Amino acid sequence: MIGNYVMQHTITGAGNGSYIYSAGNTITVTPGQQYTASVYLKPVTGLRNMRINIVWRGTTATVAEGATVTPTTLGEVIRLDVTGTATNDAQYMQPQLLVANPQINDEFRWDGVMVTAGSSLYSYADGNSPSWSWTGSQNSSTSTGPAL
Repeated sequence: MIGNYVMQHTITGAGNGSYIYSAGNTITVTPGQQYTASVYLKPVTGLRNMRINIVWRGTTATVAEGATVTPTTLGEVIRLDVTGTATNDAQYMQPQLLVANPQINDEFRWDGVMVTAGSSLYSYADGNSPSWSWTGSQNSSTSTGPAL
């Protein structure tokens, strides 16, 4: 699922290690509650190891790492997910997208970032889905709706 509103990243500089994109501290969490984060990924150029993490933000930052996936086909859409339990001091969580050892001109498209309470991986829904609504700006904010 890659829609009209995507994050497109093109690597423009050489470097060692990993490229990481973290969303802002916008998702409030309950300490001790389990959450699942997922994202759809489409590699346009460059088949690199990728994963989604959850960063718990409180007095300290703690990372729950998702499984590393290596796409096998350019243009193939895959879904990455991770489940973790909010730390005792967590106030917020950040989905974090990681690409290991990218090369110059590697291009990736990310879409359909979704965070839900619990350990189930649900079908994607957002404010454009039936019976769902955006909590802020259309296509650029969180959304709420009935259980999936």
